[in-house]
Amino acid sequence: ALKEDLNSNVHDPMKYGASFATTLNWGYATVEQKECGSRHIRCTRGRGMGGTSLLNGMLFNRGAREIYDEWAMRGAYGWSGSELLKYFKRYEDNSRGESKAHGTGGRVRVSDIPKDQLSPIAVAFHKGCVEAGFRANPDQNSLIGPQDGVQIYQCYIRDDNGHRVTASRAFLTNVSKIPLILQAGSLVTGIDLSTCDDSHTKTATKVRYLDQTGVPQTVEAKHEIVLSAGVIGSPQILMLSGIGPSEHLSDVAIPTQVDLKGVGSNLVDHPRVAVKWASTLKGLNPMNLFSHVEANLYAKSWWNNGPPDIQIQQDHVRTNADLLLDPPLSTGF
Repeated sequence: ALKEDLNSNVHDPMKYGASFATTLNWGYATVEQKECGSRHIRCTRGRGMGGTSLLNGMLFNRGAREIYDEWAMRGAYGWSGSELLKYFKRYEDNSRGESKAHGTGGRVRVSDIPKDQLSPIAVAFHKGCVEAGFRANPDQNSLIGPQDGVQIYQCYIRDDNGHRVTASRAFLTNVSKIPLILQAGSLVTGIDLSTCDDSHTKTATKVRYLDQTGVPQTVEAKHEIVLSAGVIGSPQILMLSGIGPSEHLSDVAIPTQVDLKGVGSNLVDHPRVAVKWASTLKGLNPMNLFSHVEANLYAKSWWNNGPPDIQIQQDHVRTNADLLLDPPLSTGF
């Protein structure tokens, strides 16, 4: 078993946030943000087999079809919403069954929150959104129909044992027939490029890393290299390899291999504003429920003709500004 899967703070959904201040988090923070009271904003990134799926809120969210379509329009051919749908369906084992939008039999379990574990706060939130004029949208993740409206979440949580579904648990268990070597505890330090023939085209051929003991190692690719280290780790590795804006690479004494202006730029995170109330509900233990975030509203600002740009989540336990559960745990929203 992977050591991450032996950690109860990982696989117990109601212990969300308990691993934020541990070695399972890279502990990144932004530079000073003048528009946010000159604070340094925490940026949680998972450090372990499974990446940030070890730490995230387990909410099933594919994203907006229009965003993927824009990627394809800008040159990322094959990345449109309709083209990606088959891959989303392939990895999915959705409790709602097979449909045009969702798949079954894949490695990632996607479950509805059981009705007997849905808090009255979620029911009231959903009802209130509909009464306010927003559509009830049973599936914000279809990539076929509209995304806007209010729904009760589906979650990356197994409905048979109540455990978090991490990427490692989904894809790295029961794979004995696949020739796979895992170098756990290693740190990638760069990618080596080679020039092909006389075309002057550079191709990634080797990966450099430090093993568990800190000894430098190199592995050569026979076919291809897939870089999947997240929104912070991937551009970092590219720039350490000399792939990025030459001006910035020169500033940190890294020889430029490929002058690629966009690397390390344009990361946009969404600002979050928490509004908290205490509840007068009696007899409801927040920690006995399936997921602490239950309902979600996607809406559009009045000037927006594109995908939703406003998201309102309902949470039945009070959290602080860092998304950690407020002690003592109490019913609220």
